[in-house]
Amino acid sequence: MPSTPGDLPGPVPAVESDGTEPGTSGDYGNAVLAGMSEGVAVQLARGEIVSCCNPAAERILGLTHDQMAGRTSVDPRWRSIHEDGSPFPGETTTHPAMVTLTTGQPLRDVVMGVHTPDGALTWISINSPPVPGSGGRPASAVTTLIDTTDRLVVVRVADREGFQRSRSPVRVPTTPPP
Repeated sequence: MPSTPGDLPGPVPAVESDGTEPGTSGDYGNAVLAGMSEGVAVQLARGEIVSCCNPAAERILGLTHDQMAGRTSVDPRWRSIHEDGSPFPGETTTHPAMVTLTTGQPLRDVVMGVHTPDGALTWISINSPPVPGSGGRPASAVTTLIDTTDRLVVVRVADREGFQRSRSPVRVPTTPPP
């Protein structure tokens, strides 16, 4: 398995190349991961994070690749919380990647607050599709993270200020103005 940050744990289809750019599958996969604004990390069957973490995951979680490698969802240093402020344990029955690894079912758009090492609280939306393994069990889960902190703050301020979303349809003129 590759051991540098951003390396993919499996083969990536080769890309047609005219010789002017690196045409190797590793270069292609690494460029895709590095260019994403969504964080990506791969967790093996027991939940430990392996080498496939992209720069966005490092930024969102406030940890380097080396600091994430080997950590599991049950690691208390994550200090994860639900939207209501209650603890969000990394157990197999609650944490998205662990649920996926246990059941084989993907989870989507799970909101979680994660305390970064500098003390900041970052809100993320998590997706955790499984990577098929042998015997019908997932070999790993690809965990994607979207930083939703700014959006959540805007919604909370709007709620606090009493703004309500309009349920009436927007009227679009059918004729151009004179």
